[in-house]
Amino acid sequence: MPGITRGAAALVALVPVMRGDALPDPDDFARLDTGPYRPWLDPLLLAASGAAERARQALTAVPRPPHDLPQEALWCVLARTAAAVGHRPVLRRARDELSAAVGEFAGAGSGLVSFGPVEHHVREAERALGESRGHGTGGQSP
Repeated sequence: MPGITRGAAALVALVPVMRGDALPDPDDFARLDTGPYRPWLDPLLLAASGAAERARQALTAVPRPPHDLPQEALWCVLARTAAAVGHRPVLRRARDELSAAVGEFAGAGSGLVSFGPVEHHVREAERALGESRGHGTGGQSP
């Protein structure tokens, strides 16, 4: 899987942040190589450092996460960033993409990280959008 030799440490460092509701401390990531995850992590780190406008610009240009094992985890990162800087189009897209994975754990299929239940991230996106939908809890595995 791309991102094991480069970028894995940054994803692992995000686990406690993404299981909570805050933004990361950029200093915790200053020496970590984000590797192939840079396009999705840079906007989050910009938002966390207070550079909201630069984060919004980066979100406008961010590519769709690849269809691989950490896909949902990267959508969660985009949702958190978009909520933090008020980028509603990316927030809606992330919410919609994640809605198909409610009942799963974000990133768990990678065997590398789990950002917790996808349902939590969908609800947070809906709260940021001012929406509320009912989501059942299906069979979840870590």
